[in-house]
Amino acid sequence: MTQGELLRQVGDLLYGEGQWNSRMADDIDVNRRTIQRWLDMTEIMPMGVWEELDQKLDQRITQSIRARAHIVPFSKRQKA
Repeated sequence: MTQGELLRQVGDLLYGEGQWNSRMADDIDVNRRTIQRWLDMTEIMPMGVWEELDQKLDQRITQSIRARAHIVPFSKRQKA
């Protein structure tokens, strides 16, 4: 997987499929053109950005697990 492919996958997961470039750029405080250069692989992403995105993915996983814990009782009631 290339840097651009991985960045696109992470962007879709964190910010929703489609127009996530602007949201990511604002969130990690970089220019939107920088995101595009990373996608085009004309510029290498700094390790610190990968680390920041990894932290954001960890936060999203934690939020998803907590939300799921609240949903499961309702979904089990529907099956009963």
